[in-house]
Amino acid sequence: MNCIDLILTVLLSLPAWRLSTDTPEERAELTRPVAAAICAATSDPPEQAFLVTQAWHETKLARPVLEERCHEMPEGERCDQGRATGPWQTHRWAREAWTGSTHADRLLGGARFALRGWRRGSSSSWAQGFQAQRNAAPPRQWARRRASMMVRVLAIMLATKEP
Repeated sequence: MNCIDLILTVLLSLPAWRLSTDTPEERAELTRPVAAAICAATSDPPEQAFLVTQAWHETKLARPVLEERCHEMPEGERCDQGRATGPWQTHRWAREAWTGSTHADRLLGGARFALRGWRRGSSSSWAQGFQAQRNAAPPRQWARRRASMMVRVLAIMLATKEP
């Protein structure tokens, strides 16, 4: 199985956004560019698992977020009140996530920016890698929950990957 199909399989195994009315086929079409960005950003399975987990926790891969229509999200879910973009909810200082010339470029820019924060913190623990997304330490409960989910995502990836 190639990287994009593997990541797409994992993304589709996660619960859909609570307001999603997409069919499985529509959801696959919607999330395929996210899978492609993850695969372009890194070939390292733990880093891929981080990007899957972070995207799901931040946005539940909601259609309005992935289509760059955060203003259509319900009140309180609008991409940090319009200050963030994309599945990894990167803010304006992540220029490449905001200024890429194509949607694919912006997704890749967001994935790369999220990975830089992850790499900065994850050398001590995966939970700290999540915590580094907010430039804070030590890992709080929410970061530990994400690290726990990341372990499950990585297990799915490794079990799904062809030998």
